[in-house]
Parts: sequence; structure tokens; C-alpha cells
Amino acid sequence: VKTLLVGADQKKDLSRSLGPEQRSSLMEALESAEYRWDDELWESILLPISPYVDVMELGPSAVLSGNYANVLEVAFSLIRTNPVMDPYEEVLMDVTDERFDAATLPLFADSDKAIAVTDGSPESLFVMNRLFRAVLIGAYENGFRMRMLGAVLNRMGADDLAQRYVAGVQCKQLLTVPADPELNNLRGLQLHVFAFKRPGAAQRQLQMGVMGLADHLRGRDLNLMPLKPITDEEFWSLEPEPAAN
Repeated sequence: VKTLLVGADQKKDLSRSLGPEQRSSLMEALESAEYRWDDELWESILLPISPYVDVMELGPSAVLSGNYANVLEVAFSLIRTNPVMDPYEEVLMDVTDERFDAATLPLFADSDKAIAVTDGSPESLFVMNRLFRAVLIGAYENGFRMRMLGAVLNRMGADDLAQRYVAGVQCKQLLTVPADPELNNLRGLQLHVFAFKRPGAAQRQLQMGVMGLADHLRGRDLNLMPLKPITDEEFWSLEPEPAAN
């Protein structure tokens, strides 16, 4: 499946974690070319990871530094008006969990599916809850096609706040990634979860979970939505489970 991975923030961490070679971001290349678009510019920013996967970063931008909304506006406008996505069967966009606001609105109009990834911290869950609400509003009031497939719980330890939250809002828990130092080592070596030399039972289970997640992303008939995201006030009133004696 020919796939394009798009880093839709200004950190450039998607390409940095997947491949040793670095390319200019879309905005950096555009600014160097004085906003003259051509096929050579597009080819210069694509980073091939495998015969099936390319990576592209939208930012950062020297001219629009600190103006995240304008970076997305310019990038999405160029992508819409040029047939650059045509060779790809799937396009996945990695959007930062640090912010969620009107700047990401084009994603709602142009995307079919979304998966929320959280590290289980209250701040991350708070942003995810707002994303759930925005997806529902966009679907029911504005007719946007984006549907929420569910949540990935990343770097999970003993605290079960994330599990309780996901169960409470009736969102499907697609994958749980444990807080595993070996996983952090893989990222530092620019390797993926299938690169374990001798995977243990927990790591094999994680690999199977990732394959299941890919099946969800490729599914054509799923229409899953969180049924009852909570208000900001309700979220901040969530209490940790009392410790066992």
C-alpha cells in the first residue's frame, strides 16, 4: 500500500525518528524557492523510508516561525491545488498533541478517519477529549466525514486514568503501548517495533496490536465515534483510583 506519512507540526520528529537522512520541510523548500512550486521541489522534500512509504514534513518555517496556523493554511492550500497525493493510496498525518484549535480545521474537511494517541497524562487526555468533541460537532453539525476510530494509549504505566477515561467516554481502545525502555531504544536507533532481535511475549503482543491497528486504518466500512465526551469541568473532576492497602 503506497503510503505518505505527513508530519503536520513544526518539530520534524517524524522523519527524524524514521530515517537517518534529513530533508527540507515543505515550508523551508517553498521559502527557499520564493514560493515557486514545481515537481523538483516536491521531490526534494520527500524522504523514502521503504518502497511503500514516503515521509514529508510540513514545517518548520523560518518566515512563519511561531505562526502554526499559517503554516497549515499554506501547506494545505498547496496540497489541494497540486496532484501530489495522487500516487498514494493512503495519507497519514501526524498532528501534535500540544495544541488543537482552528488551525487544524482543514484536517476535518479532508480526512476520513482519526486516531487519538495519548501518553495518559491529564494534559494529553484533556486535549484528546476536546478532539472527540470537535469530531462529533464536525460530523453532526457540519457534515464532515472524519470519524474517530479510537485511542492508542502510549507509554502506559501503573496509572489507569487513561483506561478509565477511554472506557467512560465509550471510545474504542485500539492499542496499549507499555512504558518499555527497549521501545525508547528502538526510536533512538531509528528502528520500528518489528525490529526486536528477540521479542518477548509482551513485545510480540505489541507487534500483533500494531498489525491490528493497521487493519483498522485500512478498513472501509468502520464508522466508530466516541459516544459521550465529557465537558472540561467534568474532565478535571476525574479522581485517581484510591491506592490499595
